[in-house]
Amino acid sequence: RNVTNKTPSYKCPRKMDQFTVSSTSTLGNGELTYPVGLLTADEVAYAGGKQGYDNEEYYLYTGAYYWIGSPSYFYTSNAVAIGYRVNHSGLLNRWGWPTDSLGVRPVINLNADSLISEGNGTVANPYIISK
Repeated sequence: RNVTNKTPSYKCPRKMDQFTVSSTSTLGNGELTYPVGLLTADEVAYAGGKQGYDNEEYYLYTGAYYWIGSPSYFYTSNAVAIGYRVNHSGLLNRWGWPTDSLGVRPVINLNADSLISEGNGTVANPYIISK
């Protein structure tokens, strides 16, 4: 996220993540063989999730609560971090307490130069990614 003008983006400014195993750069630390993370608030918003609005019509809607990987707020008075979540009606909610027992939706990030060579993203005709 560009914090200066608050423009969400799918593109990471880094060439690789901090955890890349085969890193020849100082950015990687060799921790993950298969880098998988959680959806971000930007990714949920791009898909159709909105803060304050129910939406059961977008592809990330499951009918269940689940965590996403974006932090929301930190209470310094009692050292509690609040995170974003999606609720049972598809609403993007920024008040997930760390004691809430929720599911997660993993995400696998692709290199920026990856291309969709086939498919339309449906179950019957999934995307095929090529480099």
